[in-house]
Amino acid sequence: MTTATTGIDRLLNLLQDKKDITLSGAAEELDVDKDQVQQWSDFLVENNRVMVNYKFMTPHLTLLDTEGRPSTEDERQLLSNIRQQQKKFSTAIKTRDAESAQDALKEIADLLDDIENEDLHDDILDEIQDYPRKLDKIGGQAPDIEGLQPSKANERREEKLKKEFAKLFGKLKQLSQQGQIQKAKKLLLQIQKKADNLDLSEGMRKQITNKIETAKHHLQAVKELKEGKSKS
Repeated sequence: MTTATTGIDRLLNLLQDKKDITLSGAAEELDVDKDQVQQWSDFLVENNRVMVNYKFMTPHLTLLDTEGRPSTEDERQLLSNIRQQQKKFSTAIKTRDAESAQDALKEIADLLDDIENEDLHDDILDEIQDYPRKLDKIGGQAPDIEGLQPSKANERREEKLKKEFAKLFGKLKQLSQQGQIQKAKKLLLQIQKKADNLDLSEGMRKQITNKIETAKHHLQAVKELKEGKSKS
């Protein structure tokens, strides 16, 4: 156990210096066999400290930062560049500059193609799923990006919102069952405000409105029932 711990520390120290190294390269640097490095790296992968990816069929070990992001210089630079373009996109959307927003999204797409880490690639893709819809609202047209078609972006956004509202209505039901009517009413107002401020599809807005009205009637009935019991 002591040897394994020491070996893991040695591998981490090596990755702090190299950031990215092949499995065989790490074994050579640490003067141990590849199977031993594989065991250490498996432990570090499970604890979200290291990522294993393949370049030309060769396994590479990449050190992850505290947020589970790749810490290699290239990946960090790509991520930094993407963040800059995301800011440009947001500014262009606010000023309704469709051309600049299109350019920023196209640049993000090009940078995204250079990211080899699949987890990081998918994280960023999730972050920009709503971009085509925002661009469409100001008269722009999103570039053809795999996994980022406007219809799919809207579907994913609506699915996410459905889960958020389901969670809120679940909490509302719990408060009602506990007899906490005032808290339930405040939460219902928050749900109403959230629905009013969001750009929802007609079908989803109708569904949420119906749930809100049903909840209002239910809370009123519970309140009257409590008041009736207290009088008796």
